[in-house]
Amino acid sequence: GDGPAALSAAAQASKDGASVLMMSSTGLGDAGLDAMDGIACHIQEESNRGHREDTIKMGSFLCDQDIVAEQTTKALRIVDLLERRGVNFRRDAKGIVKGHYASGHSKPRLINAGDSTTREIQQVLEEQCMKHGVTRRADQVPLELIHTDYSVNGLIAIDMLNGRILSIQCKALIIADGGFEGAFTNGSTSLGMDLAYRAGAPLRNMEFVAEAPLGVVGTNLVVPQSILSDGATLHTPSGTALETTSTTPTSEICSKMHEAGTTVLDARNLGENADWWTVLFDTIKQRTGIDMNKQTVEVAPVATHTLGGLPTDEHGRVVLQSWARWFTGLYAAGSAA
Repeated sequence: GDGPAALSAAAQASKDGASVLMMSSTGLGDAGLDAMDGIACHIQEESNRGHREDTIKMGSFLCDQDIVAEQTTKALRIVDLLERRGVNFRRDAKGIVKGHYASGHSKPRLINAGDSTTREIQQVLEEQCMKHGVTRRADQVPLELIHTDYSVNGLIAIDMLNGRILSIQCKALIIADGGFEGAFTNGSTSLGMDLAYRAGAPLRNMEFVAEAPLGVVGTNLVVPQSILSDGATLHTPSGTALETTSTTPTSEICSKMHEAGTTVLDARNLGENADWWTVLFDTIKQRTGIDMNKQTVEVAPVATHTLGGLPTDEHGRVVLQSWARWFTGLYAAGSAA
């Protein structure tokens, strides 16, 4: 993989002394759809209790509650680490990292950098990989996972640049190339998931697919949903506003949009918040000719994330069907897990 999960895992493994090779089936830096709203973090709360409870509730109580508790506890440390490494998160008037209301959260927890969130985080993590000497290769398509009795031995891949078949020996393999949203959009096709499945690893909860409501019609652009908390609104072509708030669950927003048929996004009245969306507005104008400062743009729900994948324990180890043992040396992170 080549997104935030892959970069983070590679940098940390190399820092801890491992010899790391990072492989991507696409070009370097091509991590898929740029729809990251930010990082959910209880920065303005006394504890992670509310964050944990909201996550479990929005997960329809299907989440592993111990892992939810662990991950929400880590959120503060991750935001602090990213900021110290250079991510320019938005701040309030007191200079404190600012939390915003977001879908599914009862408190303002969304930490972001406007339309630059994915780009900022990706750049900082790429710098960490360079700092710790991670070798990165692009256009390497995995063909087969080599293992002995569910213990990783290596990998067979093809170099798409010269057609060579590569055999790579390894003690551990981390699958972090995203989900299978490419079945619906131009996102990841999850070659890693397929690789592990053909080697005998199970897949779980594959029926869960998440839509982002703000896909720009006629393009592959997806507007981060956090723009709604900055004052943007959704309307039917006749001007009737869709009744949503900054905390309305994403699934409910998408349902309202499907019922309404054609929906337009109005971001003409963002005020001072517009400064955080200039790159997005410029990109939309280049692709569609629409000036978001003066015009509305047609949007529609688009599948951007899949929630199912390789089942893992709290350490990211892929577990087998009985959950009594794990696939030794095989890990999954990000949307692949």
